[in-house]
Amino acid sequence: MHTINYIKNFSEIINMQAEYKLIYKLEEKASTYILTIIKVEKNKSKQIACEPYNVTFDEAKNILKFLYENNISLENLVDILTDYDIAFRVIK
Repeated sequence: MHTINYIKNFSEIINMQAEYKLIYKLEEKASTYILTIIKVEKNKSKQIACEPYNVTFDEAKNILKFLYENNISLENLVDILTDYDIAFRVIK
């Protein structure tokens, strides 16, 4: 089973942005893949996870890389998958 994590750190910018981190995660579960974005800010975190349908591991890995390289937030994950016609279900 495969797991891939990308972590992107964002600095505090006074009066504009708090320090936070985005974790992009791909997990292989049985015969499917789970894409998760986790936002960690101070001592709290929130996340969204989706299971894309009918994708290979390499395709799931490319989706993860796209999300990471384009700083896609967890609030935008569903929209991005929809825009690229990737069938999926939200898990959490």
